[in-house]
Amino acid sequence: FAGYAIGDTLLENYTNAKLALYFKSDGGRPREDSADRYTEGTIGNVPSADAFSVYWDATGRPEGYFSGTRTPSTQTQFGVYSPIPNGNKYKVGYEVVTIGEDLDNSIAEDLRAKKAKIKKDFARKIHVVSANNTNVTLRISGGSIIESGSFAPHGVEDVKTAINSGRVAADENFAIGNEYMVGSGIAVVTAVSDTPWEKGVSKDIVFKWTEYGKVTLTNADDTYNSYDTWLIQRLAIGTVSNNRECEVTEIGIKSTVYRQITGFANVNAYPGDEKIRDIEKENGSFSLGSLQTYISRLSFFTLQIRAIGVSAEWQDITGGKLFCVKGQTPQPHYNFIRVSHPFGQYEYRLRPYPGNVALYNFKDKEVWELKKGSLASYRINGYEISFAGKLLFLDENSTCNTEWIRGKIPALTSEVQSVSSYSQGTSPIFTWVAVPVYGYIHESNSGIKKIFTYYEYPKGPKNEFVVLAKKEVDSSVLIPPVLTIGDYQYSINGKNLTVKEWGMKKEILTPSSPVTLTQSVTATGGSGSGLSFQVTTYANGYRTWTQLTKGIGYRNNQSVYIPIANVTVKVKTNVTDLLKRNTNPYDAVSDYIVYDYEKTSHLDSPEHEIVYVNEQVSQQVPQYDKLAIAGLRINSSKEWTTFSNLSAYFKKGIIVERLVTNGRSATNLLPEIAYALLTDATIGAGTLIGADQVNRDRMKEAALFCQANNFTWDGIIDEKL
Repeated sequence: FAGYAIGDTLLENYTNAKLALYFKSDGGRPREDSADRYTEGTIGNVPSADAFSVYWDATGRPEGYFSGTRTPSTQTQFGVYSPIPNGNKYKVGYEVVTIGEDLDNSIAEDLRAKKAKIKKDFARKIHVVSANNTNVTLRISGGSIIESGSFAPHGVEDVKTAINSGRVAADENFAIGNEYMVGSGIAVVTAVSDTPWEKGVSKDIVFKWTEYGKVTLTNADDTYNSYDTWLIQRLAIGTVSNNRECEVTEIGIKSTVYRQITGFANVNAYPGDEKIRDIEKENGSFSLGSLQTYISRLSFFTLQIRAIGVSAEWQDITGGKLFCVKGQTPQPHYNFIRVSHPFGQYEYRLRPYPGNVALYNFKDKEVWELKKGSLASYRINGYEISFAGKLLFLDENSTCNTEWIRGKIPALTSEVQSVSSYSQGTSPIFTWVAVPVYGYIHESNSGIKKIFTYYEYPKGPKNEFVVLAKKEVDSSVLIPPVLTIGDYQYSINGKNLTVKEWGMKKEILTPSSPVTLTQSVTATGGSGSGLSFQVTTYANGYRTWTQLTKGIGYRNNQSVYIPIANVTVKVKTNVTDLLKRNTNPYDAVSDYIVYDYEKTSHLDSPEHEIVYVNEQVSQQVPQYDKLAIAGLRINSSKEWTTFSNLSAYFKKGIIVERLVTNGRSATNLLPEIAYALLTDATIGAGTLIGADQVNRDRMKEAALFCQANNFTWDGIIDEKL
């Protein structure tokens, strides 16, 4: 064990609990719980006794098949990066501005100007001006930001600097022939001026579609949210091919995905508008601390395949969803996607999918999140796709970071607050029909207000009037207003009993088509349970339903089925509360930024990289006869950023026939080594030369001479004879 190393570092310097080392001197397959395994490595056994087995999706268990892994070197990075704004807004940093009640008017005006500047959405002056089936044109506008006298005395020089810097950076991004993700499609630059952009002069960049898509058309002065428009971004597509025919291809992916806040106000600490008003009444001030933290970001892509040697289009095998990596630190995430396919050679393409497009197409839907944990899989068009991960629901909870919410973060529940509709069919005509009643309405005064009290004498054992309700109105109201309680309404019957009392009329709301059934039912479908309704059915087929219980475990915009009503509705939860007071909504998926205080992992380079390709074949178990075999199994760790090679130090060499002694053992006498290479059919040229062609006695004499004079050779023969 002490003689093994990864690169230049001995294996014994690593954590034993993260590795297992195996060795067999004469072929075969190393086994767990045997002499084949060194005791120093203490990582748990593989599920199969065969230490070299691979998990085989077709059988759902490890099999002793063959696999070979390599590290591709070209077209390994993939992702969209260096996004260009498209009619998006820029905002200055948030801060609380208090204006004391006793402040001088001029000072108060200055502070109001500052508040207006903080609230203002500024145009970034970069926008897509045209798009058709062939070309797309992006314009970097030369227009000015805003008049310099605005928001005096604070001005907008900082805004001008930020937006002009953005226009310069965008201009430096384009070169003829470069490939870009344009909205949802792919295009290359076909025309761009060599003259750098400068203020006052607009500059156009023309793209030609190579894979047609859609992109948002905007204007120079537009101030859309960062997630609202489909952008133009640099594009890197990951492509890898099989080197040999196989049945399973596993693609290893390294992803660095995160979003960062650097110096933005800690808006969660905002005390509320009422508290700020109290501070202003006392002529006080209030400020928020700054925030330095990493937050979540989601990065999306799809998987495509086509057979090698066949003229065919790329076939998407993502299964109607997207793959997604979620991260919130610069620490790389390692994942894999394994494709079981018909025996053959294939090409694979990992095609990035923009976040803004994902939000538009998959909002309140599920995507596949690649994540360490249980194995997930699905089948599509004859392929089985397996990976470690789970379904991720793209709602506000997964696409919004709460660090941007001003004030207290809403407490989310999975209860249903409402549904998308409450009736179906043609409603009958409802009219008010009088019913017998014995009651009256009494008028009294309360200061400048007038109070009308509605009394009813109900049928029953109690011989007394019951107060239905009291209505407080303005003193100018002369007669009692109509009172509605459920399906009943109460009003005056035209008879004035006394100066302060009126007779009362009672009416019930009655449909032209009578009710035939009222029943409580429990909804089915969706991810939750316990949602119930009361369904009312009318003779003409019209149905209404009211919610009885809220249930639990539901997701916003999920569909549920209401029995008896025979209708499917969409549920609403309170997850959208995350958008209230949110200074940067949907930032976790947004392709662009709003503030200078945020940074994303895709601003400068692709976020993903193909780090290995493992090809597996269900051939007979290879035994590696007459070979010494060493195998290493390790868990991922920060200690191993690369795996250059596995090396081993051997104190003794191959066992050969000895000339100076009887028997077989290792030797460092050159004549014995030469004799073995000339006569041994397994390790040397024995079948070609053989012992009959070599003078054994003279070779023995030479070996004895070397032994007597301590002449040894401890080198390595690494080339085939």
